[in-house]
Amino acid sequence: MSGIEALSGFQSKAPQTSVVILTVFEDDDKIFRAICAGATGYILKTSTSQAIADAVRTAHGGGSPSNPHIAKRVLAMLSRSPTQKAEYGLIPRETEILQLLVQGSTIKAA
Repeated sequence: MSGIEALSGFQSKAPQTSVVILTVFEDDDKIFRAICAGATGYILKTSTSQAIADAVRTAHGGGSPSNPHIAKRVLAMLSRSPTQKAEYGLIPRETEILQLLVQGSTIKAA
């Protein structure tokens, strides 16, 4: 079992526990899977012992530790994510009225 797989078990048994992933892997898939599984932070094993200790303290204090390189990758992943358009089940005329209201028309004029 990988650490990411184990993380789901940790979260179900102790959801208040913060878990920081300490790993050699820095590929987008592993970072994304760890975050989705509930990781509080993601730190590389190449980090200094001081940085690792600081990450544990940060997580314990309610933060989400990572190094700048990982943070940049996470932001890049999020910026590539397609935004989902909300569907509210409106008919075309209702959508048209809403658009007119947004543009400043009155209900009477719409």
